[in-house]
Amino acid sequence: MKEELYDYFLSLLKKKFNKRADLTRSLVKLLSIEKEAVYRRLRKEVPFTFNEVALIARVWGISLDTMVRVEPTRSLPFCLQLTDHVNPLPEDIQEMEHFTEILRFLRNDPRSEIMEVASLLPFSFYHKFAYLRRFSLFKWMYQYGEAARVPSFSEVILSAEMERLMDEQSELLKEVSRTFYVLDHMTFIYLINDIRYFASIYLILPEEVEKLKADLLQLLDYLEALAATGGFPETGNKVYLYISPINFDTNYCYMQGDSVQVSMVRSFVMNALVSLDEFAFKKLKNGMLAMKRSSTLVSESGEKHRIEFFEKQRALVEGLGRE
Repeated sequence: MKEELYDYFLSLLKKKFNKRADLTRSLVKLLSIEKEAVYRRLRKEVPFTFNEVALIARVWGISLDTMVRVEPTRSLPFCLQLTDHVNPLPEDIQEMEHFTEILRFLRNDPRSEIMEVASLLPFSFYHKFAYLRRFSLFKWMYQYGEAARVPSFSEVILSAEMERLMDEQSELLKEVSRTFYVLDHMTFIYLINDIRYFASIYLILPEEVEKLKADLLQLLDYLEALAATGGFPETGNKVYLYISPINFDTNYCYMQGDSVQVSMVRSFVMNALVSLDEFAFKKLKNGMLAMKRSSTLVSESGEKHRIEFFEKQRALVEGLGRE
């Protein structure tokens, strides 16, 4: 690595921690090396190895593409993360741990911010509802699992380790200072249509449809209360909920803090294309802000639109199971 790039890499590491001692402790833990070995690397007496640089960049959200790019191009680096939530390999657990680590960085940042533009229910909405969480996993297995045998809804079980990590991620997401959700006005219709289809081919039983219906009604109650107060009841951190009249093709998300910039595009139901690249982040964020500008804010203000939206969604959900 050229000296100027190495110096830039070190400067990025130091920006992530207010105190040098915190940086040292974190590197000792991450790299499993002695404290003196970390000191020598930070003093440039011994360089970080290629594997160490790659691991640090991956876990701490540092874009190596941005470091070496001379000028922006139209070819933006995204990595497709395909995680098996049912039978996870060590690599799947590691990927989830990496994402959890990024959320931990945002938790302590007073200027942290997340925005998600969504055609499908955002993970942070449905995770606390057991049947909705199972449905997301079931749909992923139906569409992208083994073709030889399609599991029924009742057979789908999230692995214990994945459940633990997703629980932690769900809580960490509520600790971000500001969160913006821009929902496609058809989001709940898309979900209801999916449930109806799977029920029609007998992969979801009538009693399970009723459980999903109950979860959806509880979710709507939670979201309406969240929109009315403008904050997560668990943490008090600000939440801005928008409804878009325009249909989205998928979910887009960015996460931003003093030391973190991550952009994501949802794919394959529960997976994502992820980029740590600065230019990709700016392009995606600008597009998402444009989507927000064409949407209606229904949190705190916009009471008439909020009441109308939630009444309509409840009526749609109540129709489930009556076909």
